[in-house]
Amino acid sequence: MHRLPRSLPIAALALAGALACSGTAMGHAVVTLGGKTATAGGSGNLSLTIEHGCSGGLSTDHVVAWVSSDWRSIRPTGPAGWAPTIAHRAGGDWTVTWAAVGDPTPFAQPFTLTMRVGWPRNPRIYTVPTLQFCGAAGMAWTDPYTGPADAHHQSPVDFPVPRIRISPR
Repeated sequence: MHRLPRSLPIAALALAGALACSGTAMGHAVVTLGGKTATAGGSGNLSLTIEHGCSGGLSTDHVVAWVSSDWRSIRPTGPAGWAPTIAHRAGGDWTVTWAAVGDPTPFAQPFTLTMRVGWPRNPRIYTVPTLQFCGAAGMAWTDPYTGPADAHHQSPVDFPVPRIRISPR
């Protein structure tokens, strides 16, 4: 797996306190590719669906996703009522932020954020750590996949990091 951006641990720690103080509502940041194979060096569409708001019935006001420098290009779009911005960091990683314009999205209303992307050139599995914010509370979709349940680990993890398989040409 690719290293996480340096700013991610700080943001994830800030969310950890908010998560620890709230009941956990399970859901996921779900990645889909529109039925198309992500092929190394190619391009395509990536959709990120947020299934619900944050624990405690809170509405979502912004979402941040980190994409590694391996990705050749990122062009985010958003549904009506959401404004995307993108930053290409000094180390080459991308930070994509979608912010609600006006009222945040209500807890029970799923919504989909989209990106047109230039897939990485190397075939393997890539992660897209994602943070969902609901005012001061939030959910960090950053837990690594750990495999099946055993004596020390549950399956699936509570907040799985979205993953994308890039296939060879």
